[in-house]
Amino acid sequence: MINSHLIGRIGQDAQVRQSKDGKKFMTMDVATDFFSKGENKTMWVRVVSNDTTIVEKRAQYFKKGTLVTVEGHELEPNTWIGKDGNAHAQITIAASFIDFIRIGKRKDANDQPDGGEQPVTVDNASQDVPPTTPDDEDAPF
Repeated sequence: MINSHLIGRIGQDAQVRQSKDGKKFMTMDVATDFFSKGENKTMWVRVVSNDTTIVEKRAQYFKKGTLVTVEGHELEPNTWIGKDGNAHAQITIAASFIDFIRIGKRKDANDQPDGGEQPVTVDNASQDVPPTTPDDEDAPF
């Protein structure tokens, strides 16, 4: 089994569909960026989930442009010849976990920062971290 983890932005709102046997499932396309041969490239991945928690409670919030993290298995490459005669390819992942990635500060309708999110500061002096000494250089790792 191949397990995958990807981070990307949703290309269009998630769609909830129903299979022939009556089970609901969700699909959405996620764009992931990567660097190859000196340039940035985008790869689109079709994300499919039949997890009832994701489909019934969270699918409505997966909107275009939202940054998400996806974990799943059953990577499946699909290839076809389009109506235009060109070859197309797509990777599909069966998602077992999808979550939002929140970056930056949220703002309310008045364009004021939301009080719920505060910047994080790290003060190493207040933590119980032992100082490094020359003796640490003998460590085998």
